[in-house]
Amino acid sequence: MIASKKISIMWFKKDLRLYDNEALSSAAVNGFTIGLFSLDNLRWNTSDLSTRHKVLLLKGLYELAKRLTSYRVPVYLARGNFIDTLTGLKREFEEFTLYSHQETGNFSSYLLDKKVRKWCKSNHILWEEKRQNNVIRGLKQR
Repeated sequence: MIASKKISIMWFKKDLRLYDNEALSSAAVNGFTIGLFSLDNLRWNTSDLSTRHKVLLLKGLYELAKRLTSYRVPVYLARGNFIDTLTGLKREFEEFTLYSHQETGNFSSYLLDKKVRKWCKSNHILWEEKRQNNVIRGLKQR
């Protein structure tokens, strides 16, 4: 268990930008930052994510990890159920803040975000989602 300093977990979804990334900037300012990319079954095994998309994402992640490592920011690749990954991080660090951008994606990404929100709430983990565009998810009326 490591809880001696503030931990920021930067959850990279599809936005792998190093610069002009509000979520990453916020994470870096607020504590020791760990990058995290999830190959969650709910998002990764959908029909709208082709092999070409997957290869492009993994290549981009590799380049991002190389650059972030030079800033002493480790990047981890999680496989399987993302909620299990978060539970493992909670066990390891006790407390952390989760950062990400608010993704505008398919229904699978929306379902995963809802599960993560529920998990964060029940585990008293702050999740800061930064908006990327003017699409606001979850509105009852438009």
